[in-house]
Amino acid sequence: MLSHKANHKNSNKNLKNSKNFQPNKLEQNISSESDFLKDQLFTEKNKDVIIVPSLSLDSHLLSEINGLIHYESRLLYNILSLRYQSNRLFYFSSIQIDPAIIDYYFELIKENLEDLQEAKNRFFLISVNDFRNNLCLSHKLLLRPNLLTHVASLLRKDDKSVASDLKVFRGTAYEEKIAEKFALDLNSTKGKDLDWGGKAGSRTIFKELNIPHIPGTYTAEKNLESFFKSIIDVLKNNPNAKKGIVKLDQGFSGKGNATMNVEETNKILHSTEDKEANVEKALVALKKAYLNLKFSCESETIENFTNSLKHLGAIFELFYDTRAKDPKLVTSPSVQVLIKNDLTVITLSTHEQILEGHCYTGCRYPCNEDYREELEKFGKKVGQFLAKKKIADYFSVDL
Repeated sequence: MLSHKANHKNSNKNLKNSKNFQPNKLEQNISSESDFLKDQLFTEKNKDVIIVPSLSLDSHLLSEINGLIHYESRLLYNILSLRYQSNRLFYFSSIQIDPAIIDYYFELIKENLEDLQEAKNRFFLISVNDFRNNLCLSHKLLLRPNLLTHVASLLRKDDKSVASDLKVFRGTAYEEKIAEKFALDLNSTKGKDLDWGGKAGSRTIFKELNIPHIPGTYTAEKNLESFFKSIIDVLKNNPNAKKGIVKLDQGFSGKGNATMNVEETNKILHSTEDKEANVEKALVALKKAYLNLKFSCESETIENFTNSLKHLGAIFELFYDTRAKDPKLVTSPSVQVLIKNDLTVITLSTHEQILEGHCYTGCRYPCNEDYREELEKFGKKVGQFLAKKKIADYFSVDL
């Protein structure tokens, strides 16, 4: 459910080369969204806001993402809150962020400011200059307790008219420890609620809400034998399936995906009327197929992937080939949704993800008009489901 994008350079290239690219329409849509963000979401004053944009996920998967550190720029939209003189923003990052990117966000609120430089003086970028890809930002910060203590001392906690907030990308145990360092509440999806953002949790929501989705499993299996048996159960009802996808539960941007050939397994499973009698032979064929997985990441190995599966769990889905003219090009629609603190659900945007294999390479904005409204309805249904569980946060639904 949660969508993590990569390779922003390619995003622009694919977008501009798309036959549906409409610069004026795109600018209009982005402007209206920015107005919404400024006028509806950033209305609070007298705030010290701390941003920890850490992509706190499995370290093995993190190490495979090129340019991972640049994900940390995704929460820079919080600069919009600086249009109020009583607000300050403390933004952590692994490395220095290009000033041009920061200037872009200040341009969005320039018309609301009497003094642009004064607003920039209320923005504190705290970079730890740590380029390691296998450590998330929150982990890096916890390795620097003196830095956290110093930033905590800068908060206006003695001023009762000022409130301090901690905003994060993902609320894991790392972020909970950082919240403790600042003596602040972690107002983010955390604990077991994070499971809804995994592959198994997302599929479970789709099943409960009758949202169309590809046949597959619904539990993040960590035991290989149980995983293989769950795949056999899927194949029993899909005798024509030839290929499937194994997905690590916390995989993102297509990383953590592997293609598996199940044609031979299915032939054996359905070779006689007595499917149960064929299961043992089919399991042997399936285990051989697993050892020949084709990974989305070229550097991945079956040993590392299996270790990740045992640690994170994995699901299985049938492979549906939606490729048209370009055999390497696949698109997947996505809707972005916000559940506000009062648990109302707002659709923010849609876009068409452009994939090469399983990996995200860019997007076309908005998604295809043929199903845009239906996609927005699905997003709202998921939002209402999560809101009933008292979850307030941003999320996206990818189909």
